[in-house]
Amino acid sequence: MAESPLRLAINEHRRRGARLGPPPAAAVVTGAGSGIGRALTVQLVEAGRPVLAADRDEAALVGLTEALEGAAGVCRTRVVDVTEPGASRWLIDEALGELGRLDAVFANAGGARYQPWHEADPATAKTLFACHVLAPMETAQALRRRFPAGPPRLVVTTSAQAEWAVPGYAAYAASKAAIERFVDGVRAEGQGGWITLADPAATDTGFFARAGPGVPQALGVQSPEAVAAALIRGARRGRRRVTPSPAFRWARRLERILPIFRRLYALLERRKLRRWQQQG
Repeated sequence: MAESPLRLAINEHRRRGARLGPPPAAAVVTGAGSGIGRALTVQLVEAGRPVLAADRDEAALVGLTEALEGAAGVCRTRVVDVTEPGASRWLIDEALGELGRLDAVFANAGGARYQPWHEADPATAKTLFACHVLAPMETAQALRRRFPAGPPRLVVTTSAQAEWAVPGYAAYAASKAAIERFVDGVRAEGQGGWITLADPAATDTGFFARAGPGVPQALGVQSPEAVAAALIRGARRGRRRVTPSPAFRWARRLERILPIFRRLYALLERRKLRRWQQQG
């Protein structure tokens, strides 16, 4: 019987060995049922760390814990929708009760909807902002209150689109930019040195499939395992920002030399959006 993609990823992580160095000792991961969140959970637990994995998809969490049986660390789970007010605070309390300590929180839960900006409905926009902005804000505030002397590391998964918006994702990009500006505000008040912003570019997580039927992929897609490894390194080193995608780092440099590059990329993605509309 063929191994599942998750089991293959776990086996590959075991074969690579402990290249990442020691990750955070005890962590919470939201959006742990798929994509980057699942890869984070796998890598942390395989490194022997206790993790409280949270997702609204109970079946995905069951599959995750089954795949991690026999791993060096411990994986506990909670079914929770972080868009609900108070859910993030509750999750911090659950982690302290379950794990006994807390060294890092990976605020990774997210979603998207691919559509022209003028068709974005208020309900979808509210959900995106609740997940990408209000939930991490609530998490940061809860950590600050529970650990006034020095909160655990908070790693917030934003997006390259917080800086470079892609046609079809106006509401998504706005929500990702909003949480980055919130963190800028925290740092402007002389705090927030314990917060890491992670801005992955297009990642092979099922993101595009969930964004809508037949949604075209962006250029430079990377693996969730590579992104997770970069986030763990960033958390361990106390980085203010982690940009996992080499392609996006090069795109930033290229734009400084050739400013028209971003406009050309937007034109390419705009054509994809138009073709997608025509097919629909």
